[in-house]
Amino acid sequence: MANTAQAYRKAIAAGDSQSWCELGLLLSKQPGREREAEEAYRAAIAGGVDRAWTNLGNLLFHRPGRDDDAEAAFRAAAAAGYGPAWVGVGLVLEREVMRRGRAAAAYREALAAGVTEAWFHLGNLLKAQTGREAEAEAMFREAIAAGHQDAWAGVGSVLATQRGRHKEAVAAYREAIAAGNPHGWVGIGWLLSRQGGRRHDAEVAFRAGIEGGVREGWFQLGQLLARQRGSVAARTRRSPPSAPRSRPGTKMRGSAVSISSPHEVMTRGSGAPS
Repeated sequence: MANTAQAYRKAIAAGDSQSWCELGLLLSKQPGREREAEEAYRAAIAGGVDRAWTNLGNLLFHRPGRDDDAEAAFRAAAAAGYGPAWVGVGLVLEREVMRRGRAAAAYREALAAGVTEAWFHLGNLLKAQTGREAEAEAMFREAIAAGHQDAWAGVGSVLATQRGRHKEAVAAYREAIAAGNPHGWVGIGWLLSRQGGRRHDAEVAFRAGIEGGVREGWFQLGQLLARQRGSVAARTRRSPPSAPRSRPGTKMRGSAVSISSPHEVMTRGSGAPS
């Protein structure tokens, strides 16, 4: 990495402003060097590299207290003709409830620029607003129609909260998993965790989501295990423990059939109430 940085600095010394942008990207991946990365991006911008505005916006978006600067950077990128930067503007704005209307407008600017990913972000924005679930679902389906198959997880998250649509939610989460979106596992786990006798299946699903990098899976798994501990403690107080009985060919973990892999959870089905 040091050799790469040295090569970029040599190119910069030779008058290559683009190398400031590359150096900024390199520095931004190193903990504690965010300030240097910002300086490199600003040097690139001063040298006429407009795409560095987006990189600067991404850097500042993840730094506490820099939302205004991040928004300004994304807007500068959008003004330079980079349509996806409108998504960055929207993500900054939706952090504040009072600015979510402006966030929606930013996402629509992205759509006008041909950035179909913005359908997904519009869906997430609407999903958080009570009474707008149908609109959110429609936005996610627009994203899917535009080729963003991982947006099935968004469809699932809307359907999972609606009475009588749990089977549709599971089907949507399965589509998300098939498209490579591990959030689908966490969604299926959430549904399973609310069914008697399927809590181990839920645990397997949450762990599959965690393995896929979904941090929310840890939170959901923690809640599931806490409920299990509370349930066991309550049963212990009411009656003496008894050994679980199992039929030949089944593994038992507590009182639930043990599922050894996420694939088995999928093939067994969700059993979700309709």
